[in-house]
Amino acid sequence: LEKTAALKGSKNVESANPLLKKIRAKKSTPNDPLYLFSNTNSGYLWHLNNTGENNGTAGIDINVSNVWDSYTGVGVTVGIIDDGLQTDHPDLIANVNTTIDFNWNNGDPDDPSPNSGDTHGTPCAGVTAAKGNNNIGGSGAAPDATLVGLRLIAGGVNDSDEAEAMSHESGLIQVKSNSWGPSDGQGTLDDAGSLTKAAFIHTITNGRGGLGTIHLWAAGNGGDSDDVNYDGFANSIYTIAIGAIDDQGNRSDYSEPGAAKLVSAPSDGGSQGITTTQINSTYTYSFGGTSSATPLAAGVAALMLDANPNLGWRDVQEILIRSARQINPADGSWVLNSANIPFSHEYGAGLIDAELA
Repeated sequence: LEKTAALKGSKNVESANPLLKKIRAKKSTPNDPLYLFSNTNSGYLWHLNNTGENNGTAGIDINVSNVWDSYTGVGVTVGIIDDGLQTDHPDLIANVNTTIDFNWNNGDPDDPSPNSGDTHGTPCAGVTAAKGNNNIGGSGAAPDATLVGLRLIAGGVNDSDEAEAMSHESGLIQVKSNSWGPSDGQGTLDDAGSLTKAAFIHTITNGRGGLGTIHLWAAGNGGDSDDVNYDGFANSIYTIAIGAIDDQGNRSDYSEPGAAKLVSAPSDGGSQGITTTQINSTYTYSFGGTSSATPLAAGVAALMLDANPNLGWRDVQEILIRSARQINPADGSWVLNSANIPFSHEYGAGLIDAELA
């Protein structure tokens, strides 16, 4: 080091540095076949890494591939509150916890398995945490996160059921993904019940040891005939409302506008849908709606908690806001809020960016 310093002081030496060996990290690319960007039947995961295939716009994705070198969702549990979850799907089984799942609809309360017509929850689970690097199918945003099936919306439920789902195992389930809500397109307020509202307060106060459960919510598919603000679940300050954008970075025409929308995530509405797991151990290449954008955001939240498990529920919201990428900046809906952050009723704070988050 002394010789190096002396050399640096010489007028004839432009630079001098010792040659030190370093261990370089290998950039991990999942070996899952559906991640290899096959153009067949839209069979690739453009929402994770959009290279401009199939008329999409390169870079309109959640910018996650570099994150996987350090964080994959290990140790973070995501509850999929939906119409069921096929726990033995080959691309999910390694990540599923069946000891704390629940079924509020019928049959065995400890078995969240879907019926033949329940084709919604299993795709959501795959978007969040299909197992990565297993040479099978695709990969979720958080390929090593733990999934818990919470079967709620396969039948009629009341306020008590919904409240129980929000509170279920809040000490163990850090993130809950909700791709459901009041009927879309009504254009009138449909509020959450008093028990569910109390459950939200209970879980953000006591969940995760007092750090608060992370509740993600679909912003709704009513398009311009509805508004996120009319959804009493999505408009809660305790939830994170997720909108949808297409593969070219435009608001998907079904994705409801509104001030309650926090951020947006990729989904269908452009030239291609979302590839993910489906019941009967199969895959779908056409999943979409804010139903798909929400579990994708849940996967990003799992990555964030893998990186820093001490984040509070409000920390997660603010980080998602401040790390979101402004898209279509020329759109007239963008305004600066009082914190000097660009916000839009079309996009929220913008497109989720996993690496920045």
